[in-house]
Amino acid sequence: DVATLTGYSLETVNNWIWLGRLNVARTQSGKIIAKEWLLDFIACYTIENPNRLSQKHKTIAEAYIEQSSDR
Repeated sequence: DVATLTGYSLETVNNWIWLGRLNVARTQSGKIIAKEWLLDFIACYTIENPNRLSQKHKTIAEAYIEQSSDR
């Protein structure tokens, strides 16, 4: 689901998990990534790699960062 939502390949998502950049909870039936963990990762990834994102992803990340700072 994360690969579909982000537009990145499953291999890329698994690399993020393997490198410890994306938090995951492992269960008997597979891996679970909390929505908050994914949003935090995408926001940080956007700040670190702004040129690698599509305009759509930049807009989504900027809105999330702005919303997070209002809390």
